[in-house]
Amino acid sequence: MNPRKTPTTGVAEPSPRLADEAEFEQTIFAAELGDAPSVDLHGLDRIDAIRELDAYIASEAARGTEAIEIIHGRGSGTLRQAVRAHLASHPLIALHRDASHPGKQGGVMYAALYDARKRT
Repeated sequence: MNPRKTPTTGVAEPSPRLADEAEFEQTIFAAELGDAPSVDLHGLDRIDAIRELDAYIASEAARGTEAIEIIHGRGSGTLRQAVRAHLASHPLIALHRDASHPGKQGGVMYAALYDARKRT
């Protein structure tokens, strides 16, 4: 794929997809520094956790929330894997990643949401 060049400068500009990813990463970074709304899935089995997560994502996307914190806990990693796989194919999730804060690594994820109000 060839990068697009601006007509006036001839300098390559980033693809819209990469620009969107950078914007969503900034959204997640801001959420991680701030007080993002969060859902705690501790103690739930995979099916109940995904059901709870879906309801939470839909609710927050409808409100226009830009990013959420998902607390899955450290445990065996089973819930983390299920959440990660679910987020990867969720139509309202633009980008997701593990927390970078040392106290949250391995037990928390952040996800940037598409605005559901604009996706009708």
